[in-house]
Amino acid sequence: MIYIYDVFLEFLKYQATGNDFIIVDYRLNNIQHLTSNKIKSLCDRNLGIGSDGFIEIHESNNFDFKMIYYNSDGKKSSLCGNGTRCAVKYIGDVLKKEKVTFEAFDGVHIGFLNKNNNISIEMSDVEDFMVLDNYMLFETGSPHYVEIVDNIHQINVYKEGSKIRNSQKFKKNGINVNFVQRISDSEFFVRTYERGVENETKSCGTGSVASALAMFESKNTIKKNIKIHTKGGYLVIAFEKVKNTYRKIKLTGSALKVFEGKIEI
Repeated sequence: MIYIYDVFLEFLKYQATGNDFIIVDYRLNNIQHLTSNKIKSLCDRNLGIGSDGFIEIHESNNFDFKMIYYNSDGKKSSLCGNGTRCAVKYIGDVLKKEKVTFEAFDGVHIGFLNKNNNISIEMSDVEDFMVLDNYMLFETGSPHYVEIVDNIHQINVYKEGSKIRNSQKFKKNGINVNFVQRISDSEFFVRTYERGVENETKSCGTGSVASALAMFESKNTIKKNIKIHTKGGYLVIAFEKVKNTYRKIKLTGSALKVFEGKIEI
């Protein structure tokens, strides 16, 4: 007689300014590593749970946790600012701590649980950037293309973003594409086409950081505390610049648990 046992995955669903993520705590789930295809299917909004990305939480020898991030295409990816803030919210609530330290793709970070579900993370220094005639390139844990536009609500982000992301220059490694419109000296509106999702998302944390730094670098603002509006809400980016390096970068915005559950895998 053959016995077939169902295997269930416990998961949490979080969102940060409309950017949504599945979180799986491998410290609690007695399961083997999920394949890329399985992660992709879980992120599918029609056939799975649905999300922009997938986050694994693991034990860390020296810090509160280690996170590994995957895009919704199932491929392991670089730093995700909003996903990281969701992970900080989850771990901070579990540990009942207002400050957590963790390992991510680009090194060690610190996260802060502020009032009213506002979560901040300290980003790595940024010194890899380029200002060109029609666009700017910034590496903020993930690679970003930044372009200033006159009317951000009329642009077809999917069409234009896909064209740039898949152009000969960027196709091999991919790039996230951000369109930015100025609102005031300290406020900008950003819409982002994300690689791996291959579509526009409600917001992008590292894209908002790249856009804020790009506006400062291109002299579209002299402010070092910038409010970025997105379709999913707003984010605040604070930073310093020392010579050719952006330092003490902090990304702040809301992050909330949406629901939790189990799904058969």
